[in-house]
Amino acid sequence: MQNGQVVSDNLIHSLIGLPVDINVERFLLSDNGRFLAVQTSSEQLSADQSPDTNDSSDIYLFDLLNNSIERVSFVGGSEVQEPTYLKDIYVSYDEVKIAFITDAAFVSPSRVDINSNTTALELNQSSDAYIWTSSYDQNGLFGAQDFDLLSLTTESKASGYVDKLNDLIITDSGQYFNSSSDLIVDGDSNSSNDAFFSDNSGEITRISESASSDLQSGGVFLSASSDGQYAVYVTESPELTDYSGAQQLVLIDNQRELTTVISENTELANNWVTSGELSASGQYVAFTSAADNLTNDLPVADSGNLFIKMLREPISITS
Repeated sequence: MQNGQVVSDNLIHSLIGLPVDINVERFLLSDNGRFLAVQTSSEQLSADQSPDTNDSSDIYLFDLLNNSIERVSFVGGSEVQEPTYLKDIYVSYDEVKIAFITDAAFVSPSRVDINSNTTALELNQSSDAYIWTSSYDQNGLFGAQDFDLLSLTTESKASGYVDKLNDLIITDSGQYFNSSSDLIVDGDSNSSNDAFFSDNSGEITRISESASSDLQSGGVFLSASSDGQYAVYVTESPELTDYSGAQQLVLIDNQRELTTVISENTELANNWVTSGELSASGQYVAFTSAADNLTNDLPVADSGNLFIKMLREPISITS
C-alpha cells in the first residue's frame, strides 16, 4: 500500500511478472520500506542462470524500488544444501544487511567455518549466525556482497550451537545473538544458552553475565534498541532472579555496563516471563508473564498477561 491505496494485491506476482505462488515461510520489511526479505523453499524466485534445486529454505531480497530480486543464500556462485533461517533486515543510508542462521558454510570452510564439514552429533552443533551485506544506491545493489560470521570462538573459528529458533538482531552499533557454545568467551562453563553482542569492529562480549562471570543458567537474548545500547534477555539463573523460581526479564545497558531486572514492581515477578520486546528508543519494554503481583489489576488471561513498562534510569545490580 502507498498513501492508503492498494498498489498491488499480490506483490510477488507484480515483481515476477508471472502468476506464481510460493510458500512464504517468513518475511521482513526494511525500515525505509524499500527492501523486502523473504524466506521460502519454493524455487520459482531463482534466476534462470542459477536455478534453485536444493529443496530447502532460501532467502531472497526484493528491491521494491527497482522491482529486482537477489538471492541472498547464494555463495560464490553456488547454492548451499542446508536451509537458511531469516532473522533480521537492516538498512543504513548506503548498505542493506540480512541476518540469518544456518548449518551451511558461507565463508571458506578451510579458514573459519569448519563445523559445517563435520557430522553434527548434537542439536545445533553446526548452526552459526551470519550477516550478509551489500551496498546500494538508487539504481539497486552494487559491488561485492559479503558474508560475515558472527558466532566465532576465541580462536576465530565457527562456534556453532546457535539455536535456529532464537533471535539474531542487527543494530546501529552491532549484532546480538545467542549460543550455547562454551568457546566464544573465556570462562564460559555453564553449558547453557548465553546472549552475546558482537560490535561493528567484531569484538564479542557476553551480555548475560553477573559480575563478569557465568550466570548459572545462562540467558536468552530477546530484543534490543535500534542504537544497540540497550538489550533485554530472559534468565532463570538464581544470581539475578533471587531464587524466586521464576524466569525474569533483564535489561543490559551496554555503554554503562549496567544490568537491571525489570520484571518487577517492588518485588520480582512471581511467575515466568515468557517473552519481551524493547522499543526502538529503548524507553519502553513490553513483556508477557503469568505473574499476578506486578499490578493491582486482576489477571485477565489464564496463560499470561501483557505488561508495558516505561524504563527509568537503570540501577546496576552488578556494580
